[in-house]
Amino acid sequence: MEMSTWRKLGLTGLLVYTAALEGSFTGVLGPTLPALECLFSSNLKSISIIFFVFGMMNALGSVLGCFLLSRLELHLVMSAATTIALVSQCVFPFLYDVYSAIVMSAITALCIGVLFNSRIFRADDLWPQQPFAVHLVIAGFALGPIVASLVASPFLSDQELQPNMTSLNTENASLCPKNTFRVQYVYIILACSGIPLSVTMMVLFAYFRERAPCYSYIFESSATGDRSTNRRGYTLFLVFFYLLCMPAGEYS
Repeated sequence: MEMSTWRKLGLTGLLVYTAALEGSFTGVLGPTLPALECLFSSNLKSISIIFFVFGMMNALGSVLGCFLLSRLELHLVMSAATTIALVSQCVFPFLYDVYSAIVMSAITALCIGVLFNSRIFRADDLWPQQPFAVHLVIAGFALGPIVASLVASPFLSDQELQPNMTSLNTENASLCPKNTFRVQYVYIILACSGIPLSVTMMVLFAYFRERAPCYSYIFESSATGDRSTNRRGYTLFLVFFYLLCMPAGEYS
């Protein structure tokens, strides 16, 4: 039985929510970077590595998503990726070591890449031959950095240099406020905002278990039926797309 329009709209809204969550996890790094530099007793050169690693793991995660979705149910993949991203996002600001934090951030980025691939495919499956849905889901990503900035702002308002700041032994000898730990709340809040998504995706997995869309259809060519060519082309597109977005989105 064909899915009703209202149900399709509800699932599309869920995909936009997924995109916004991905955007918030990506966009929060920018405004919180000075606080993270103090939190990890690091310097700007070391902490900035996180952007390069984040971008590369995003691209790798998108390719990994192709592999996972060809073998596992879509909603199961999205639920697992979301859950792992939430956990890594919570743990990230509590590590107190910049290189451990970079590794944890890489795990988050890997999951975001998997989710990107999953939501684009699901949007195309819900609204075949209607590109507006895919563009809408992609545009939802832009909401994330806005939300992340609004959430982070109250916790970063006291991060300006003040006479009563405690000096940390960083290479640049920067002065850091005593309440730098407040940045941890930002990551906890953003991670908790994704819990409903993880639970909902697990429920959808149980509901669509026997009726899930076949991911292999995305590689079918209506003209030639050449699946291998489309698979390689789609994978290369995702890789170069993320490499393009990395300098544009991460360093802006």
